[in-house]
Amino acid sequence: MPKLKHRFTWIEKLALIIITGIWVVILWPLGEKVVERIYIADAKKMMQSIQTASQNYYKQTGKEPEDFSQLNVLFTDETGKPATGPSFSTKNWTFRLYSCKNVFTATAYTGPGAVAERTNSPNEYSLIYCQGRGFRCGGAEKICKKVGFDKMESVLCVSGGCYME
Repeated sequence: MPKLKHRFTWIEKLALIIITGIWVVILWPLGEKVVERIYIADAKKMMQSIQTASQNYYKQTGKEPEDFSQLNVLFTDETGKPATGPSFSTKNWTFRLYSCKNVFTATAYTGPGAVAERTNSPNEYSLIYCQGRGFRCGGAEKICKKVGFDKMESVLCVSGGCYME
């Protein structure tokens, strides 16, 4: 007697597709959140470097830098060219020089800082970094909470920068 080959029935195949679809629906948002946090970690490192270089320039000249070419650290854009002007873009962020006197109205000026605006993403938000003030998230509450920031309850909070770690 010839051996019969076992093949999956269409019901078994359909069950496998449905189970796979359920797993994708459950795990996809978690994966997006992990990737976004990696992008944020990269942006934070870059912003701290920008702030340190800006602070050194400020200590040497008594003025805030107006251009990345004034800094003693070479920052490069997504094409590998040296950053010039008041901003430059990478694959996921646009970085700008920032004056930290704009962050809070009732606290002392902490010197120059940095801003990173999220690009190439359906979630639009920005990160602001000032020495001694930490990172702030500017954007819709839903987005800032999604990427790990909490609502900051303070009368000193300026619009668009009311979320912190």
